[in-house]
Parts: sequence; C-alpha cells; structure tokens
Amino acid sequence: MSTCNQSIEEIFTEARKEGIDPLPSVPSFLSRKEAAFILHVSLQTVDRMIAKGDLNPDKDGDLNKADLVDYLLTHTLADVPVLEG
Repeated sequence: MSTCNQSIEEIFTEARKEGIDPLPSVPSFLSRKEAAFILHVSLQTVDRMIAKGDLNPDKDGDLNKADLVDYLLTHTLADVPVLEG
C-alpha cells in the first residue's frame, strides 16, 4: 500500500479493501458520545445524523465503527471533508 500522493479517503478505502482496520485503536462499537468525539461534532449533531438515517445505531444505541468510517468517507461536515489530509 503506497501512501505517497494519496488522499486520506484513498488510503482508508485501500486499507479496507486489503482487510486492514483504518482506525485500529477505535472500538468496533461506539456510544453516541464517542462518535461525536471522533467526528468532532456535538452529541445533538450525532442525534440529528441518526434521525436523518445517516447513522444507524444498534438495538443498544451503539454505532458500528464501520458505519462511522463509511460516513466519514462519504460526507463532509461544515463544508470541510472530515478525513482530509
């Protein structure tokens, strides 16, 4: 995996294709509060994302890390890509 001249999105996408966890220190499931911390948004913003259907919590209210990475790769917050290098 070459990282020269690649965007974070490309690096994350390539890592996932190769079966590499792009966020190894992040647990597989996160609370809404933990997700807000990772996304650098408020808990209320995470709740709006859930209400809108952008994030889907499990029956316990936790969010899957893979879903969070998918969100990061496909959305921007405050007109700035979250995973921009």
